[in-house]
Amino acid sequence: MALLSINSTEHLFELLNILGFVSAIVFCAVELGITHLVIEKAKSRITNSNSSPDLQVDNSPGNKKRGNDGPSKGDETRHEFYRLLLAALSSRLILLLAEGYMFQEVDCTESVYCTLARTVPDFTFASAFAHLVQFYANLVETANGRPVAFSESFFERTNIFLYSVYFIMIALVGTQVIDFDTFVSAVYFFLAGIYGILFFGIAYFGPTLIKLLQPSLQQRSSLAFRLVGMCFICIIVFLCRTITFLTRATNHAVPFASLDTFLNDNITFCLFELIPSLAILCLMRQSKSNSSSASAGDQSGSNNSRSGSNNGNMRRVNSASANKALLPKNGNGGGYGAV
Repeated sequence: MALLSINSTEHLFELLNILGFVSAIVFCAVELGITHLVIEKAKSRITNSNSSPDLQVDNSPGNKKRGNDGPSKGDETRHEFYRLLLAALSSRLILLLAEGYMFQEVDCTESVYCTLARTVPDFTFASAFAHLVQFYANLVETANGRPVAFSESFFERTNIFLYSVYFIMIALVGTQVIDFDTFVSAVYFFLAGIYGILFFGIAYFGPTLIKLLQPSLQQRSSLAFRLVGMCFICIIVFLCRTITFLTRATNHAVPFASLDTFLNDNITFCLFELIPSLAILCLMRQSKSNSSSASAGDQSGSNNSRSGSNNGNMRRVNSASANKALLPKNGNGGGYGAV
């Protein structure tokens, strides 16, 4: 079979995708750095309060509820998501360049390496988006006054299992225990199952969370917009990805069958990875107005506490007002909603 060539249109789409992924990587890296600084500042304030007698934090039960115990869970959630998304974006950029090279050197329709270049980032994006589903699921449990449903250790164990299965399939085709067509079908069925689970997860937990928080969200239109927006994006992406992978698994077809394979890949990566990632980054980014509002809420809470301004200085960044909105039943603080 003749090697597939890349024409000028495919080169143009590849260039646009490269520029887009580079921009998204820079955006994500900046947000990751900002969130990291926020977390480190919160940790340093706690360290200073513990080491200085003049800055001791009131550890009474009432004050603990307001969250004088380190970085907010919202900041930690954002930080972990940014880290996973940065890895996914970077893997897609690197392997997109590799795929473009391989399309000119080998027959990518029968190459294990081309399949790996396509699918490795699919798994890394699944890990990043799964963290958002975990975020919604744990918010629902917290809003209902129950312990979180999916811990970080559960998330890590699940990822280890999924990647282990993937690498076992690679080993099987590499040792010719299974043929190439079986390998491709197995990988895409596996991906379809992963994204199908993510779809049903966000389709349940997303609307449930919005329904639970409806009274509070009416007072916070910006927060409601972000929660609904991220939920809608995830539902669309997960559904489209599930259908795409099922189609590829059953007959190795591609979503835009009339287009050349490499051009099809570039369009798919742009629609289902690049654009959703940029949109979610924009939705998760905290504006100065939100920070000021949260700071005002923190200051108001500190004025009512026995320790006055010292406690206000030790409050966690962006925790008070966001947690009031996202935890309407108990308002204990420390929830996942400061996103």
